[in-house]
Amino acid sequence: MTTIGHNRQSRGPARGGFSPVTIALLLLLFTTVLYARTLQYSFISDDFDQIVINARVQSWHNLPGFFSQHLWAHQLSAAQGNYYRPLLLVWMLVNYTLFGGNPVGWHATSLLLQMMAGFLVWRTARALTADDSVAIIATAIFLLHPLAIESTVAISDANDPLCLAFLLASFLAFLQRSHWRAWLATAASLALFALALLTKEIAIGFCAFIFLYAALFPPERLRGDALLSAVRTAIPYAGLTALYLVLRRIVVGATVLHAKPVVSVATFLLTLPSVVWAYLQHFFLPANLALYYDIPYVRHAGSRQFWLPTLALLIFAGLIYLAWKRTRSRVFLLGMSWALLLLAPSLYGIAFFGNLGLVHDRYFYPAMAGLGISAAVLIAPTLRRKPAAVAGAVVAVALCVLTFQQQPHWKDNEALFSRAVQVAPGSPNPALVLAGIRLGQGRTEEATGLANKAFALDPNGFPSLMFRASLADQRGDTAQAERSLAAAIAVRPDRAEPHAALAQLRFRQSRDLEGFAEFNKAIELFPNNFNYRLELGGAYLQRNDIASAISQYTAALLLAPEEAELRRAIAILERLQARRPEKPNRAGRGRSRSVSSIHHD
Repeated sequence: MTTIGHNRQSRGPARGGFSPVTIALLLLLFTTVLYARTLQYSFISDDFDQIVINARVQSWHNLPGFFSQHLWAHQLSAAQGNYYRPLLLVWMLVNYTLFGGNPVGWHATSLLLQMMAGFLVWRTARALTADDSVAIIATAIFLLHPLAIESTVAISDANDPLCLAFLLASFLAFLQRSHWRAWLATAASLALFALALLTKEIAIGFCAFIFLYAALFPPERLRGDALLSAVRTAIPYAGLTALYLVLRRIVVGATVLHAKPVVSVATFLLTLPSVVWAYLQHFFLPANLALYYDIPYVRHAGSRQFWLPTLALLIFAGLIYLAWKRTRSRVFLLGMSWALLLLAPSLYGIAFFGNLGLVHDRYFYPAMAGLGISAAVLIAPTLRRKPAAVAGAVVAVALCVLTFQQQPHWKDNEALFSRAVQVAPGSPNPALVLAGIRLGQGRTEEATGLANKAFALDPNGFPSLMFRASLADQRGDTAQAERSLAAAIAVRPDRAEPHAALAQLRFRQSRDLEGFAEFNKAIELFPNNFNYRLELGGAYLQRNDIASAISQYTAALLLAPEEAELRRAIAILERLQARRPEKPNRAGRGRSRSVSSIHHD
């Protein structure tokens, strides 16, 4: 396979068999059935923060802000935002308009995205190889592999299949330059590439992929000058990438990440082999998948966590070389390049992720398209022999079984984080989240045990300190809660959450002036937080400071103009203030009021 498919006649099925299109459609239908039960699953993990309590994606009034603010602008200040993904927010806005808070519709459209990405993998493999067997095998690997579960079932991870679909469509449009008018194909390809860039940062690797493709598959008339031709071909994509990075810097404040690395460059390089090897292990043995994995930072070159993965990767690289030498397939190299280029941005993030986890299946999902095509190039010729075909069928069935068997781990937060604690006992974050779930269920003893485990793993981490404060507050240990919040502020002086928590604590202690000072500090750090404005307004209202309450509620309404109840509450308070002006009651003896109860007056 040394030439691309649009220069060759496609290999069709045997006479009397199904057509390639029919087989592809049957594969998509089977995958839909395989994932059908996930339509009944709940919102999980980031779904709650990104969808359920995110007022931004619940009103079309907020659409312009998607392009001028970072992804987490509703929860994190501008200084903490690292992700610029406006089209993910648009996707969520469309889904919320259609389905509201019903997760069934959201899961249906997420599954639809996976089917679209699978269809485009089939089209891409077929266009590159003109071999229907390669195309079907690549699609089957992509659709049936358990590594696709997270990006298919976790609704807020829709950016991965959405970005992948845009990139594959962009590449397919690029391949049509010899069939369409060249400028039209290039314009369509660039437009789709722009959509991918606005969906997820990993799309920046596509520019290098276009260069590699043009270098590996130059036109006949330019074979002697392939590299220069490849540079000219990639220039429009490089220019678009540069424009995106400028826009991203204007909005987010950095070209890629502006968070401070949590480890040195040396530690990053020493950790890199273990992370890459973990992904390859999950690809070849996908039997113990979860949201988190115990992949720690490697700080010494003599550690077996460095040299064993390094040795394994060298052996794997040798096998890749032998495979290419046997096939001499440029498509094989192209697929491997796709996988590496789309995984590279996540690998770069290793130095920044810390306790968020160095390895997540969703990071590997876009790479699966290229890896599946490369694997299919190797597998397809062997499957023409009966023993190999039987072995291939066994592997396909095993993938289906593993995918079906591991889906329930994603049905709700309790299942998700129970699984994560089981698979990654050395990670503090899943233990903290599960502790919070147990606390909400009234299972205080289990919650305390999980929390103590997380504290032991990361005693001075910001999440641990915040949860320790919450736990101490619920036990009535005010002194411990204050110490933990003070420590959290010392660790992360840029975070607003500990100030807001300390403000609530001060209010309960009738130390109102200190409480207002802490709340104002939280708002100073995060002025666009709707909930902080609402809570501070409520605190003023409880103390009969109606003017200050109106001021905070008005500021909150500017952040969420679709909040009709809040608008009515402000109107009632303004009438009340005009009719009966009141002095602020700083002693805290005012009548307790909330926005939801104002309209009853």
